Amino acid sequence: MSLRKLKRLKRSKSKEIRLRNNNAPPASDNDLMGLGAALRAQGCHASAIDVFNRILTRTPDDIQALRALAAVYVEQGLFKEAVPVFEKITRKRPEDVDALTKLAIVHQKCGNLAQSVALYKKALELRPEFLPARLSLVETLERYNKVDEAYSEVLAGLKIFLDDTSIAIRAAACERRLNK
Repeated sequence: MSLRKLKRLKRSKSKEIRLRNNNAPPASDNDLMGLGAALRAQGCHASAIDVFNRILTRTPDDIQALRALAAVYVEQGLFKEAVPVFEKITRKRPEDVDALTKLAIVHQKCGNLAQSVALYKKALELRPEFLPARLSLVETLERYNKVDEAYSEVLAGLKIFLDDTSIAIRAAACERRLNK
């Protein structure tokens, strides 16, 4: 075969491959979520952000993609970018105490103390025994020298946890083990 024929064949093959790739079905959101998670795990955060945004372009209310995108933003210290993502999650799922708490943390990192405290309190209204929100609220109040408020939150938390019979039972079991 002549050199000219080989070059022509090579060009036609590459064109065929390009056409085949352009006609490939688009990746599913699950495939893209896997790709985004893998990129995030490998430290390719910018690419992971692109992948999660691509999913959200197709399905703007995909909570899993929103959570993943917000997590990457937080990991990268992009707290201002994370705020609207967490806000969207909390609008879609107002009872999601975990998302409310993370939104409060992000607001705190951005310096929005009042917003942060309000969100922690909202999370605790929904689920008073949610320890991450309680501890973060107390830390935030202490950090901003609101010691009296922090103390009252500690007392409220203790009351909840002491009233919980399962905790009292566990505490009694631990005490019995210690006394053996």
